[in-house]
Amino acid sequence: MPHQLPGGFIAYGPDTNCTVELCPVEWSILGYEPSLGANAAFVVLFAIAAVVHTVERPLWKKWRFTVCMILGCLDET
Repeated sequence: MPHQLPGGFIAYGPDTNCTVELCPVEWSILGYEPSLGANAAFVVLFAIAAVVHTVERPLWKKWRFTVCMILGCLDET
């Protein structure tokens, strides 16, 4: 059963009617509004880390470590 809020608003579920314009952020599932700038910065940093691991792969000659690090970076992005 969806979480019912004051005013008949529903915070999550298939019948959600609580939007940023209608409900305060505290009523959201996260309890805060995620920062687009911070998220974009982390995507860029993890993408750079993936590229660095790819470029340094021939120097290390460690296939399993490199593959795991690249997959982890791609998963984070």
